[in-house]
Formats: sequence, structure tokens, C-alpha cells
Amino acid sequence: MATYDEGEAVELLTRAAASMAGNKHHPVRAAAAVALVEALRRLTGKAGFSVKDDREGGLLVELRAGDGTLKRAWVRTDRGVILVRPLRSMGLPAGEVVEVDGLRLTADESQLEGAQEDTYYQPRPGKPRPRRSALAVLVQAIIQNMG
Repeated sequence: MATYDEGEAVELLTRAAASMAGNKHHPVRAAAAVALVEALRRLTGKAGFSVKDDREGGLLVELRAGDGTLKRAWVRTDRGVILVRPLRSMGLPAGEVVEVDGLRLTADESQLEGAQEDTYYQPRPGKPRPRRSALAVLVQAIIQNMG
């Protein structure tokens, strides 16, 4: 029996599934989104970053500069969608809630990954470029939407 390389076919199927209407609220994606937002906690203490629970089931994310300057955002999930809102210094909303774009389920539907190729790392010879880290996509969205 002949064997065929499945890599490109799996990538095409993953892209197609990610673009289908209704995939955004898939129960597996919802669980993966919650796990990704929880992964933010591991970044506490790195580069002035901190994550705390809020009273509404989301997270308060802060980025502190060396001079004490503080930027804040609120993050939470809603049925597979990750939401970010900039906050002012007293925790008051400073802008609109935005959905984090650029994430998709992996081919095995075990976690989220970036929809774009990762240009930060060099690809292994003979292998396609890996996808962007879902955590990096989330952190970038938070930074872009901090008040």
C-alpha cells in the first residue's frame, strides 16, 4: 500500500475548518480559549507583567514600566472567543471590547495556535514553518489594546 504525505492536506483542512461559520463557538475551541487565557498567569512577573482575577470572571492584566507607568487591560472568554478591553488607571473601561483575531484550533483540535506562520523562528530544514504561538498572539492583542 502506498503512503502519502498528509502535511499539506491537513493544513488545508485546518484552514478550511477555521474559516467555517460556527467554528468560533465550537465547544472544543471554547475549552482551548479558556486554557489559553489561563496560560497568561504563567507570565506574571516577567517584564513587568501581572495577571489578577476580576469580579466578573475575567482577568485584569497589567504592564508596569520601570518608572511606575502602568497600562491595563481586561481579558475574558465567551464561548470560544477571547475578548480584550483597555482599562484606565482606576480600572474603568477606556475603550471598546475587541475580539482577539488570528487564532485557530490545531489540526488535532487539542489547543489554539496562531493562524499565521511564525517568522520569529527559522523553520527546520525540510519542514514547513510552524504557526505563531497562541500565547504570543494573545499577548500582542493585549498590548495593542491596553489603556
